[in-house]
Amino acid sequence: MLRTRLFLALCLIWPLQSFAATTFYIDATKGSDAATGTTPEQAWSSLTPVNDHKFAPGDRILFHAGQSWTGTLTPHGSGTADSPITLSSYGDGTKPLIQGAGAGETIMLNEISYWTLRGLAVTNHGKTVGIRNGIMIHVSTSGAGVASGISLIDVDVSDVNGEVGSKSSGGIGIMAWGKNGKSAHFDGLLIDHCTVEHVDGQGIWFHVKHDGDSDDDIETKQLNTNVRITGTTILDTGRNAIFLRSTEAGSIDHNIIRFASARTHGNAIVVVGTKNTIIRENEVSFTGVHQGGGENGAFDADDGAIGTVIEYNWTYDNNGGMANIVNDPRKHAENSGTIVRYNLSENDKARIVSFGGDVQNSMVYNNTIFVGKGIAQHLLEAGRFVSHVPGNPEGISFFNNVIYNQGSLDYDINATRVAFDANCFFGKHPSGGAKDAHIAIADFAFDKAAMPIADSIPDSIKDRKGIAIYRIPPSSTCAAPGLAIANNGGRDILGAVLSGESLTARGAVAPLPR
Repeated sequence: MLRTRLFLALCLIWPLQSFAATTFYIDATKGSDAATGTTPEQAWSSLTPVNDHKFAPGDRILFHAGQSWTGTLTPHGSGTADSPITLSSYGDGTKPLIQGAGAGETIMLNEISYWTLRGLAVTNHGKTVGIRNGIMIHVSTSGAGVASGISLIDVDVSDVNGEVGSKSSGGIGIMAWGKNGKSAHFDGLLIDHCTVEHVDGQGIWFHVKHDGDSDDDIETKQLNTNVRITGTTILDTGRNAIFLRSTEAGSIDHNIIRFASARTHGNAIVVVGTKNTIIRENEVSFTGVHQGGGENGAFDADDGAIGTVIEYNWTYDNNGGMANIVNDPRKHAENSGTIVRYNLSENDKARIVSFGGDVQNSMVYNNTIFVGKGIAQHLLEAGRFVSHVPGNPEGISFFNNVIYNQGSLDYDINATRVAFDANCFFGKHPSGGAKDAHIAIADFAFDKAAMPIADSIPDSIKDRKGIAIYRIPPSSTCAAPGLAIANNGGRDILGAVLSGESLTARGAVAPLPR
């Protein structure tokens, strides 16, 4: 009996001992690589012992605040869902800085799961431009096959001089590589309240590839899951700010993006080969302002994107419009079911919404669009992806939108099954669109007395609260009911619940209850 009790006691104790977490400290000034690393007084000094150690669930690796290290950090070992491994900081001062100094990547998370990086700063500036990233997260079928539970929280990535035009270079890269006919992917990847600034080519990019694939091939065999990019600020990227590929039900929300595609063409937020992506409550501005025409829009539901929802966003001064929905027929991938709703577009250039290639069954409704003086653009543009490749958009609905037109608007539509209904125009209504059975043309001078709208709207709005300036007054022609649209998201751009009269209201801002 005594032996049995002793055996049971050991069984209970052993798991606790085997998963006991350890905290490791790195102090570049006072540490020593010959130390144990397990107390601040016995801290390691360089990245070498960190790279050489295999960490266990619950371990913490803490870099001294206010200090810097040069080289590539490549930690090993995986945590668990309940006990992730954490890379963070201790002490007082600025975020610990890790400098790649031109390496392929500054931090490499390779074939590992359940890691949290929090409160770190990362740069990677080489002597010459090259393919490089600040942080690289990689999984392949040669290793784990799936990587789970990766979180980047309050991490700053800046000054990465990668190749401007590259789709595998930039701030944060996420790569799943399938080999020998098998597919790799990520399940659970969070980028939360980080900053990415002054990087080339892309701010945050994803690839899901197989041997022999090009950068433009579309992977749909195995999609990433539980991916979210939220609360992140991305400034001054050479190419796209966010390029999400091969992901199901991903969320790109509450981010601020300015001056994307500053050095070559590209839309700010792009999704390719995705299903049911939500692009919500982002603020996107000044995309491609140094690049002239071309793409350079705020959003792009691109090749193979199915069921994308673009909602509650605020865009302004983007050189290529608010949203571009395109599909190259040569890719033999389906692009269908995109919804663009309850967004505010101010002085976006070239076009507001465009459709290119064999895009199917898209809806654009309850958006508010301001076109300032001196701006000429297409309100709606639709046609082939490129002129020599057959395949035109089919099924476009343009409902309940409110357009303030002080500039010059027109349409450029070569598509089938295009429907306009219940849109309202303050100012000139462009000719050339499909018939709108319930169109409203408002007296801009009359309504302006009830709506404190400046000639240059962006000068009037400093934050999202200012969007309320676009609420339609009850006396306006545009206050007449529009269409009731099923499954409309349930709220307006400011979060007001849609019910009663607001279910048929026009524009992105619902009227106040009477």
